[in-house]
Amino acid sequence: MPSDITNVKIARSPASAGQTWEIVLNSSDLDTFSFVDTETFGVGSWNYRVIYEDAQGNDRGQSNAAIVTFPGGA
Repeated sequence: MPSDITNVKIARSPASAGQTWEIVLNSSDLDTFSFVDTETFGVGSWNYRVIYEDAQGNDRGQSNAAIVTFPGGA
């Protein structure tokens, strides 16, 4: 990770479709953010991506995170 990184974001996208990545966590909000991703339960697999930004908001690199599968059904 570059040394001038000041912000880290986590984005998600459905694993079954090439939809737009949605930011679900921003490190600048960690004092008030709880990562309980209730929207995904019962849906299936999501791809997660880590995005690194510098102080100017420039994208300094991305890395794919593990695919997370939530149990479906009632």
